[in-house]
Formats: sequence, structure tokens, C-alpha cells
Amino acid sequence: MICTFAKKLFENPSNGYCVALFQTDDSSVPEEARKKDKWPSSKITFTGFGYKIPATDAIQLDIIGKWKKSQKYGIQFAIEQCAEIVPPTVEGIVGYLSSGLIRGVSEITARKITDKFGLRALEIIEKEPKRLSEIRGLSDKKIERIVESFSRNKELRNIVSFLSPYDISLNKASKIYDKFGVKSMEILNETPYDLCAVKGFGFLTVDKIALKVKCKPNDKMRIRACADYLMTEFEAKGHVYVPQQELRDACFGQLNQGFKITAVTADEIRNALIEEIRAGRLVNNNGLIYHPMMFQREVELAKSLSDRSLLSPPEWGDVEGALDRAQAKREITLSDAQCEAVRMCFHNNLSLITGGPGTGKTTVLKVIIDVYRDLTGSDDILLAAPTGKAAKRMAEGTGMLTAKTLHSALGLTKEEDKEAHCSIKSGLVIVDEMSMVDIRLAHRLFRNMDSKTTVVLVGDVDQLPSIGPGNVFRDMLQSECIPVVRLDTVFRQSGVSRIVLNAEKIRNGTTGLFYGNDFNFIDTASEEETLEMIKRCYFDEVKKSGLEHVQILAPRREMGETSVLHINNTIRDIINPYVGEKNELYYDGRRFRIHDKIIQNKNMDGISNGDIGVIESVFTNDDEKFAAIRFSDGTEKCYAEDALGVISLAYALTIHKSQGSEYSTVIIPVLMRYYHMLKRNLIYTAITRAKKKVILIGEKRALMAGIHQNDSSKRNSLLAERVKQYVGDKK
Repeated sequence: MICTFAKKLFENPSNGYCVALFQTDDSSVPEEARKKDKWPSSKITFTGFGYKIPATDAIQLDIIGKWKKSQKYGIQFAIEQCAEIVPPTVEGIVGYLSSGLIRGVSEITARKITDKFGLRALEIIEKEPKRLSEIRGLSDKKIERIVESFSRNKELRNIVSFLSPYDISLNKASKIYDKFGVKSMEILNETPYDLCAVKGFGFLTVDKIALKVKCKPNDKMRIRACADYLMTEFEAKGHVYVPQQELRDACFGQLNQGFKITAVTADEIRNALIEEIRAGRLVNNNGLIYHPMMFQREVELAKSLSDRSLLSPPEWGDVEGALDRAQAKREITLSDAQCEAVRMCFHNNLSLITGGPGTGKTTVLKVIIDVYRDLTGSDDILLAAPTGKAAKRMAEGTGMLTAKTLHSALGLTKEEDKEAHCSIKSGLVIVDEMSMVDIRLAHRLFRNMDSKTTVVLVGDVDQLPSIGPGNVFRDMLQSECIPVVRLDTVFRQSGVSRIVLNAEKIRNGTTGLFYGNDFNFIDTASEEETLEMIKRCYFDEVKKSGLEHVQILAPRREMGETSVLHINNTIRDIINPYVGEKNELYYDGRRFRIHDKIIQNKNMDGISNGDIGVIESVFTNDDEKFAAIRFSDGTEKCYAEDALGVISLAYALTIHKSQGSEYSTVIIPVLMRYYHMLKRNLIYTAITRAKKKVILIGEKRALMAGIHQNDSSKRNSLLAERVKQYVGDKK
């Protein structure tokens, strides 16, 4: 049916879904579908809905679909396919180009194009785009944007239409085009499992699409994609490898889910996995299955650690004298364990220091730095940590001018960087918050560090392990091949903080906690009441301490009224309400406003994963919206609206995301609905983020249950065993 867009009634920007009024001369429109009273016109007016419908009356639309009737909305046209018909006139082409469908084309630009090429303007853009450079005033950058947007707009409409039954957002559909370009529809129809290579398209989503386009359930591509998905899922849970039979069983369960009879046999899975191993896409190490890169990282890291542990340390000179002078200078007396930690660092090439809050780790680091300077007369020292916040705390705590993130020290400016761009040649390297470092980052660190460097790794082994695969710091300790000192005496202030005392109790699995002004528990009867109390406490504490010093930490990111996503939206709408569209940006279903508190979720040049900032302004440049963000260290960066996937609201964070950070006050919901997530190390990590005050809100039995649940779920890793083996082989 040929029609024209008349009026938008509803739009969901996150997936491109639109309900609108359309006008046509086509008499086949059912009488009951015609809008005669509300929309008087000589044309026939009706309601239609679909995805990525061009919202402009500058062109005609050729739509294909079906009439659908609902009790609430009556008869409407469900648009399945939509083709643009641009009027074959100069004015029609100008109207189309300047309608907003093509990025970067104003009416002035559209007229420049038609003045030059007349009725061939669209043909030139599509088939001879280089000729646009003949137009005076069109920069190469603008031409590139026009051509890309023209092509993208056409292809994206087909992709969105094809994927509309699967609730795929417009942003996700755009990622398909970004990956495959004009071949996108061919991929969707012929080799849909290739979509698994697109970020945001997991096997579960792709499998629904693939089975719909007639892929056989036992297709080798399906089994391969499933195995890769499951390997990635195991890695997301912290495992470096998967036992072979466990992978086979998981594949069998996943591939046959939803089928009444066995669709894929165990033999078909076994044979497909054998092919994957022969092709080098998986590694079988004595019945343990690895991704090839993961196997390489574990082996190479174990060799690096064993080599360093066996190297003789430099000839430092009088370490004891330097240690005495450092204590005298700082007017302190270290405990025996603290002195032993300092000596260990100068008697070995690689050393480990572990201890909880208040056990004097920072004091030990200060003295190590003093002793190094005394013995070498040099400041050739690198302080590093996994996150920007942790690095900043490290620099402040030790009195050093700077500390770097590990990514920065290695020259890894982007998350996806495969190789480090910098080698580390400092005489002394101290890495803090080592429990946060996964096997990928640890491998890069030791691979790119000079063998003569003295390395000190510091952390709290009782905190949550790294988000990424492996349990590197714990594995190093358990290898028993690397020198270690455990600091276990609490030294903080005379009136010892209840936070520190309770951290020690929780670490030991003791539930008899001390409560008072700096450590509160507020009982609530429901999740709704918990949310209300979180809001009340948050606003009270922000008034006292300021926005940047108060942080809500929740166990769960999604689902529920006390999830991070729900708390963030609730708090933001109160503390920073909507004041107009021009002050907002929209990305994949999420809104951002001027003055929003945000967190960076990806390493980028000059900005680290975990950095906190505030949106200072929203502005438009060359028809594109931008957010100007100022981060807590003063760094400023502008983000285009379509690049806001790397940030999220930060009034509330997950406990995992808060690792390496400290706040004056933390507010933590603890409810039985999180029972499966509430583990001792999660609670321990959450409360040790607070410097001055902890407020726990919820059910006390949930807190007690969590303290009793020691996270004994072992991560599959052979790092400790490999280090032992390599050290034994070399002795």
C-alpha cells in the first residue's frame, strides 16, 4: 500500500518501534480502520505500527503488512516491510535529504546537492559518492557522514524489520550493520551464527533467529557457536578452563532445550568438539578445555612467576640500616610482621603482602619506598593499581606524586587492546589491590615487565576475586613458591572504627557485630520499604557529606526495586528531575541528563574503567548531540550521544564495581531475595569500601546468612599448580 506519514503517536527510541497515523488514497483500507472524526481529510487516514518507520511527509512509503485488531486499539496496520518512495522532483529530493533521516544534511546542504546533480542526487550519493566532493563547502568528513548515513539508513531499516519479532533494540541492530555493513541481510539469512561475533548478541538470541531461518538443530555451526558461548559463560564466572565432560553435558542441555525429542546427540557434540580442538579453536589439556588464548596466558604467566621467584635479588647494601632510618624519619615503630614485609621485598625479586583494612599495608608501602630511595638514591618507582580510584588512593596514601592504572602503565588505552604498547622498566614496581587483577591483565603485566625489576604485589585476599577469569592473587599465595607476609594486626586509631572491627569479624565468619554511629543496621519489612529507607538515608548523608562522598552499593545490577538500575533511576529522578528534552541524551533505552553522576565502564584514552564523573553540559554540534563530562580528577571529555554505551548512572553501584574505591559513607541493601549472592567476601568487600560510616538496610537474617556463607566455589585454574611444577623443574 502506498501512503504518507502524517503524525507520530508513540515511539520507543531504544528499539525504533513506532505507532503513527498514515494517509493514503488506497480504498482497501477497512472502514473500521479509518480515522474520520479525529483526522478529517480528503485522504484516508489510518493507524499503523512497525519498526524504524521514516517519520517524514517528504516522501511516500510503500508498506507491506497485515491488518490486526485489538480490543484496546481497534484495527491497525502491522507494518512488516517499508520502502521509501522519493518524489521524482528536486523539491521531493530536497525534502527527503533534509527530513532528518540522513545525518548531517540540512535544507541548505540538500539544495547544494540538488543544485549540482538535480534528479540524479540520490543516485550519486549511492553509486558515485566521491562526486560529492565537487560541491563547494562540503568537507570530506561531512561527505563521509552523509554517505554512511544514507547507506546505513537503508540497510538498517531492513535489519530492524527482519529482527522485529525478537525484541532487538535499534542500538543492537546498528551493531550488526557496523560489523557486516551491506552484507548484514545476507549474514542474517545465510550464516546467522556469525552474529555471535557481534557484541551484545549472545548465542541464546542468535539461536532463536537461526532456527527461524531454517538452520538445522544439529548443524555443526550451531554446536560450535553453543560451545563457544558456554566457554565464554564459564569464563564470565571466573573459570580459566572447563572439564571436558562438563562442557559436553552443558552443550547437550543447551542444544536440546525446548525440543520434545533429542535434537542433537551426545556423539554429534563430541565429534564437533573434536573438530574444534583439531582446528585450534579450543585446547584440550589432559581433559581440561581452554580457549587457546586463556591456555597461553595461564602457561606463560606461571612461567614468568616461577622465573622471577628463582631470580637472585639485586645487591641492595645495608637494608637494615635503611629500614631503621626510615622508621626514625617517620617517627614510627613497625611491628615485627611489618618489618619482615619490608625486608622480604629487598631479599626477593617478587613478593606478596596481604592484609585486611587497618593492618598497616599503606605504612609498609611508605617504608618500602623510603628504603628504596635510601639504598638507590633514585625515584625509579612505579605505583600501579587496577582502577583509577585505587591508583589515586595509592598515591595519596604513600605520599607519591602519581600512581598509574595498570592499563595506563602498559599503554593499554582501550579495553580491546590485545597487546601492551609500553614495557615497564622501573627499578621497583608496587601493585595494590592485586585481588582485582584477572589472568588477562596479570599476563600482560608480567609479559611486559623487565626481568630486573623488583616487584611487590599487595592486596586483601579475603575480598571478592577479580571480575574477569582466574583468581591470580590467591593462586600466587597458594602456590607456596612466592615469598609472602600476612599482616593481621589492626593498628587504626585509638577509638578503633567499628568498620575495621566488624570487617575482621566478618572475615572470620563471626556474626556478633558491633553497632553504633559509624556502623548501623536498619531493619525493614519489605523490598519497597528498603528502597524508601535507602532514599531517605542517601539524601540525609548527601546533605552532610556531599554527593561524591556517599555511595549506594547493591549486590544485584538488575531485577528488583533494590537493584542498581532501579535505585539509580529512582534517585536520579528525585535529585536531578527532568527539565526538558534539550538537557537529555538517550542511548539504548537509558536517559542521561545534565548534572547526572556517572561512571565510566570501559578504559579509554585518558579515562579509566571505574572513573566517576558528572555530566556538565549537553550541546549540539553539526546536528549531533554531545555530553561534556568532568571526572573527579578534573579530566574533561565529550561523548557523542551514540557513544554513551561506555557510561552508566552511578548513584548506586554493584559491590563488584566498587572494588578499589573508598567512600566516606556506604549504604548497602541486604535482603533474603539476594540469598544466593550474599557471600562472606561480598559483604566484607562492601563494608570495607567505607572510611567513616556503613549503613546496612534490610533483613538482619540475610546479613547473618551471608556472613556464614563462605564462597567456597573454586574457580577452575591451574596457575598455582603450574607455578609449583615449573619451580620444581628448575630446582
